[in-house]
Amino acid sequence: MKKFILISIGLLAGILFSDSITYAQSCSKVFYNYRELNKIKSMRFMSLNAEDYFLKVKKHLKNIEQKPNEALPISDTVEAMVDAIPELIKDTQPDLVILLEVNQVSMEYLASAKLKNQWTHFLFEGNDQRQIGFLIKEDIPVDVETRTHRDMKWKNPSNNNQEEILFTRDFPALIFRRKNEKQPFMIALGAHGHSKASRKNDPNSASLKRAEMSAMEKIIISLKKEFGENVPLILGGDFNATIKPGSEVQPLLNQLKEAFDIANVPFSRRATSYFLGKEGRRVLRQVDAIMMSPSLAPFVKQAFVYPYKINGRNGPLPMDTPPELINMIPSDHYPVVVDISTEIILPEAHGK
Repeated sequence: MKKFILISIGLLAGILFSDSITYAQSCSKVFYNYRELNKIKSMRFMSLNAEDYFLKVKKHLKNIEQKPNEALPISDTVEAMVDAIPELIKDTQPDLVILLEVNQVSMEYLASAKLKNQWTHFLFEGNDQRQIGFLIKEDIPVDVETRTHRDMKWKNPSNNNQEEILFTRDFPALIFRRKNEKQPFMIALGAHGHSKASRKNDPNSASLKRAEMSAMEKIIISLKKEFGENVPLILGGDFNATIKPGSEVQPLLNQLKEAFDIANVPFSRRATSYFLGKEGRRVLRQVDAIMMSPSLAPFVKQAFVYPYKINGRNGPLPMDTPPELINMIPSDHYPVVVDISTEIILPEAHGK
């Protein structure tokens, strides 16, 4: 497949937060592919925290280097964990994947070695080794502009209101346009909220969480002002917070609708992650989500938590997974998958 790529870098308008101004960096890529936008009647979105996928890939590559001719048992090796992520992507065929806890090596390995360049990858190097990446189906002919907010700052109340980097990772955006058009037909955002569990002795942890969510809301409002209130906007990620009204994600729910709410998915089928509580008891929760502009809500066709395949079979959902199978799944997070009709994203595909 022939592909032409144009890359440009510049500075965009500043975003005001906590009396400090930072700038979103921009980079654009232009792809010329075969699929016609007027034939894409629906799009599938996936969000997944791949749980240190970069470390697993590193270990996997080391195993291959040390034992290039040895076939290791698939059920109890790192190879199985590494292969499970591309297998679920190939199985579900998403048009856009928001991936967390990756890096340049693991994204290139995933896109090139495992997915055979059928998805184009973007990586945002934020403020942590656990980075945010995107995969876009290679046959979608779009211009993609990227924006990062990793340098955005806030005033830390526990450090004499000194300005510090706000986002633990980043809050990146992909802006999709038809060729030679300024107005985007869709914007995708990736989020990975900081984990308070890893900052138990930090009295400022809760303040940082609130500041992150407030800044995300301000960025979303800014995008709406720039491109119009009804611009189709998709946000996916691991928010490290319970996804429900009144929780720490409420600033996002002020602007967006959550896919499981739209699709009326029962709470018993929304768990996306687990942690071990007292006496090793597994505690299930929904901390991962895909949210979207209210204008997209009527066009959600389905939303679900993807069941990993275990030994080639569809595995149970998190609330059903027996403890002996936990170590066989590739991540402590489960993917969220959402199908959306493109009636307002790509109206030409619906004769409009």
